[in-house]
Amino acid sequence: MESDRPLPFSRWWLVVSAAFAMGIAGTFQFVWSSIRGPLGAQVGATETTVGTLFTVVIATQTLSQFPAGWVRDRYGPRLPTAVGGILMAGGSSV
Repeated sequence: MESDRPLPFSRWWLVVSAAFAMGIAGTFQFVWSSIRGPLGAQVGATETTVGTLFTVVIATQTLSQFPAGWVRDRYGPRLPTAVGGILMAGGSSV
């Protein structure tokens, strides 16, 4: 169901908000080469183990976009946004 009502704000705020959220959520992807050694030493894992875990996380993050897109198309953006917000808040409190 498409709504003909205009947004109460500029659509560019959605782009800015999404870019900010991706920047916050994807920080570790961009600094991976700097943190992999110290992270492995801190948790007592080899660099190979930490690298494998990182690869699994990135693959899972990428593949989860297909069902997330289907849910968004079927039920609207509120459900995936709420679930994503809860997961990000839970992950950042650890």
